[in-house]
Amino acid sequence: MYYIEYMKEGFSKTSLLILSILGLAVFGVNAFFLFSSSLEQKSAVLYIIFLILQIAYGIILAVLAVKKTKKASPLFIGLSLIYIAIMDFFVSFIFSYTITQWWPVYGLVLSFFLLASGLFKYKKLKFGFAIPSFTIFAMCLWYTLFSFKIIKIPFMTVVWYLGIGFLCAVAAVLILFFFLQQKHKELVISDEDTGVFEDETSSVLKLDD
Repeated sequence: MYYIEYMKEGFSKTSLLILSILGLAVFGVNAFFLFSSSLEQKSAVLYIIFLILQIAYGIILAVLAVKKTKKASPLFIGLSLIYIAIMDFFVSFIFSYTITQWWPVYGLVLSFFLLASGLFKYKKLKFGFAIPSFTIFAMCLWYTLFSFKIIKIPFMTVVWYLGIGFLCAVAAVLILFFFLQQKHKELVISDEDTGVFEDETSSVLKLDD
């Protein structure tokens, strides 16, 4: 009986891994279509078929994560595949702006998916998910201001004048946080509060604990 359950568990993990790989492969094909300069009618139809296929893979992965595996990585991959496919369709056929302007918006929503995946698995905020989510969101929001010309100054000009100051500010904050940790032990981040995809795997796609 134990052997049968073990075989079923192994089969489900293998299936999930295969689904993840296939979903990411379809994502790669759709990325090629997205960055193509023009789409002929036949290519556009094929592109839409692949987008629907990507959404299907995403839905299956997300449902399996919620119903069966309870893991963060397949949930994040599944939600990302669904969202990116929908955005690709609108960017390619509906929106007036191109992917050159829209790419930071992808990251804004994906940062929420990363945070949600961590909350789903651990039932609370974990630094390993919260900090990358906040960082990705802040960076993509910053880039969005330039890609949609909300800030008129060229991006490289801002980087040239503010880049060094920003790096110095980050270094100062990290040093200050280090000294605060010496006096306030509650600020020390323990291993239990970290929470990363590596808790599940050595890679995002490997599904064993």
